[in-house]
Amino acid sequence: MALGTTVVLGTGFTGQATLPGSVTSGWTTAIDAGGMDTLDDATLDSPDTQITDSTRHLIQKPKRGGTIIRLRMGYDRTTTAITTDPTINVFGRVQGSGASGWQALRNEDGNIDVAMTTDPPNDTDDGSTFQFTVPSRTAHSWDTDGNDEFLVGTTVILAGITGGNINLAFLQVKII
Repeated sequence: MALGTTVVLGTGFTGQATLPGSVTSGWTTAIDAGGMDTLDDATLDSPDTQITDSTRHLIQKPKRGGTIIRLRMGYDRTTTAITTDPTINVFGRVQGSGASGWQALRNEDGNIDVAMTTDPPNDTDDGSTFQFTVPSRTAHSWDTDGNDEFLVGTTVILAGITGGNINLAFLQVKII
């Protein structure tokens, strides 16, 4: 299968830049609804051949954008329990005609395999359809390491949802 469309993180920058500084983005979908229960591979080491589902999006950071990417998962707000939280891997590379090869990125805790930990009673509720995992400043944050193109894949799928629809779960990314 082919990846979904490429998404570019918008900066929404309207102010005056100061140094040191960063240009941020709003939350943008990295994995579409229905994709968190799709396994890319239990051991991801070749994103070009292993992360190919159309629910996955190539994420491009604008030039001079921030230096950290942060992830959160949205899921059905009627969910009361989740048996297995998904585990993801994040890869980065430099975009362009001479794009560099993919590099596995470690989160700020130093891990490659990262669980998107859910806590239905305490996760953020949008008051209508979704709850969102509360991103940890270290577990769910990755230094871009000079990369400006990213791809996220699953090594463990979301499973065992009680009281909600698993097909509503999705993953979002932002630059900070």
